[in-house]
Amino acid sequence: MKKILIFLGSTDIGGTEKQLLNILNYLQLEFKISLVVFYKNGLLEKKFKSLKINFIDITKLGQGKNKILKIIKKFFGFYKIVQNEKPDITHFFLPHSYLIGGWLSFFFSCKFIMSRRSLNLYQKKYFLLRQIEILLHKKMDLIIGNSKKVLENLSKEEFVPKEKLKLIYNGVNKNHNRKKTRKNLNLICTANFLPYKNHEMLVKACHLIKSKKKWSLKLIGTGEKQYVLKIKNLIKELGLHNNIEIIENQSLVDKYLVISDIGVLTSNEEGFSNSILEYMSYGLCVIATKVGGNDEAIVDKKSGFLVQKGDYVSFAEKLNLVINNHKIRNKTSKSALERSIQEFDMKKSASELSSIYNKVLK
Repeated sequence: MKKILIFLGSTDIGGTEKQLLNILNYLQLEFKISLVVFYKNGLLEKKFKSLKINFIDITKLGQGKNKILKIIKKFFGFYKIVQNEKPDITHFFLPHSYLIGGWLSFFFSCKFIMSRRSLNLYQKKYFLLRQIEILLHKKMDLIIGNSKKVLENLSKEEFVPKEKLKLIYNGVNKNHNRKKTRKNLNLICTANFLPYKNHEMLVKACHLIKSKKKWSLKLIGTGEKQYVLKIKNLIKELGLHNNIEIIENQSLVDKYLVISDIGVLTSNEEGFSNSILEYMSYGLCVIATKVGGNDEAIVDKKSGFLVQKGDYVSFAEKLNLVINNHKIRNKTSKSALERSIQEFDMKKSASELSSIYNKVLK
């Protein structure tokens, strides 16, 4: 079996981490896989360790206050692992692993792949990062994006030749039977508590809901404590504490999705949202901001509704529409489920990555 070495920052709950966990469940049957976690372990650690892969934990390597020294120690840790593992392919997920480990391509002759799973907006905060990544791109054998928008960033702004780019959409496991709810309508938002997820927009939109139906919203994720406190204060200020519940550090979201009716997402930026795909796979009516690859997942007004980022008034209008009109809600829910089955099957994503590995190794 060919050896694949994967570098991932953490096993916290996030779109990339959940996606990789599911894909490895398929690829472990075809390849000998080693997964290196180098930053921190989280709620998905046990699930990754339950796979038939070699789990390498170097999170304690390079501890200390000196950031530069920490990065240097991590790099040499990476170097030793590649030297010992002798992989056929080394695959980096997310910028953190790429910026540290991408330099290994100057020292080893195995094949190198990088997966970009977000737009490159983070580079605008740190100009040097963009220059480093552009340099590293030249040493990669292939770069994988999870949406057309991500590939467009790489091609037009980071000068990656189109023949070196490959699109693999996120996948989702199928097929979930959503439980019928009672009189109340249940809304759900599965998004980590980070400012760019813009939960404030969602809370403001909910303040404009006008319906005789009782409704509730669950905000599920992990993230920054100060940001969570800010959301809690806004909920209290707008008098929505009886409607909106914040649930932190929850790895099992299925039990909430299965009893939900409407899935919402108000991000300011996305690569390609796993949350939206999960909503669709549970047959939820979806309302989301039109950012990143969200319009590649949702067919607007057919399998869901798209709203411009930051426009909480328009978002509230869509909420009122689907809350008060069960025919529209049920129609878009059915279309969303069908689209998730036809276009975004997890087995398809895993198969495409397997094909890429085999092609690169020829």
